[in-house]
Amino acid sequence: MKLAAAGGAAAALSLLAAALAWAAGESGRLDFAPATAKVNVMGTVGDSTTSETRAAAQVRSTAVVYAIFGGLLGLGIGAAVALVGLVGRGGRAGYLPMLAGLVAGVVAGAAGPIVVLPLYSRLVLDRAGEFLPSMATHAALWLGFGVTAGLAWGLGVGDRRGLVRSVLMSVLCVALGAVIYEVLSAIAMPTSVTTDPVPAEAPARLMALACAALSACLGAVFSGAGRAAT
Repeated sequence: MKLAAAGGAAAALSLLAAALAWAAGESGRLDFAPATAKVNVMGTVGDSTTSETRAAAQVRSTAVVYAIFGGLLGLGIGAAVALVGLVGRGGRAGYLPMLAGLVAGVVAGAAGPIVVLPLYSRLVLDRAGEFLPSMATHAALWLGFGVTAGLAWGLGVGDRRGLVRSVLMSVLCVALGAVIYEVLSAIAMPTSVTTDPVPAEAPARLMALACAALSACLGAVFSGAGRAAT
């Protein structure tokens, strides 16, 4: 019963993390302004943004939003396990899943856009809109969320042998979540360009974060880690 309660709480807090990170991103306060560069337009040299500087600004803005989401995701899953009482060690050790989830989520969340978005621009941009490249890009962007959720859950339930299984299962489910997102977004938002790594419209961005949150969390919860302990 405790494991089921912790799983339900973790799923709810994961969706809350997605909503909070999305709201923070939509506020506009986390947006980076593109830098300007010297450009020559019909013989006239002036300062203007370029496709490169706009892409770099998007990488930084997305990295901040994903770092917030990853940190809240790891913190929430660790807190869900601790609140239900599965940690059971008391003292400072009870905070380990939350702290580890927070730190791992911030680092992994920020790393995704920093690594994946430039690669997408160089390798995949000419195939933008196709299902498989889009799915692979989203799965790569969300990979760190799977690691974060699996780590926080595995540490929280106190199953060291199940920790690796929790992480791997969460990562696999994140890849499945990317497939689900591609299908659902195409059905629910047929006029939106949801295949971009960062969708252009706010509802699609929320759906992407929600799919990442649920898939990462449920992968860890259903990994079997912690069952022996309970």
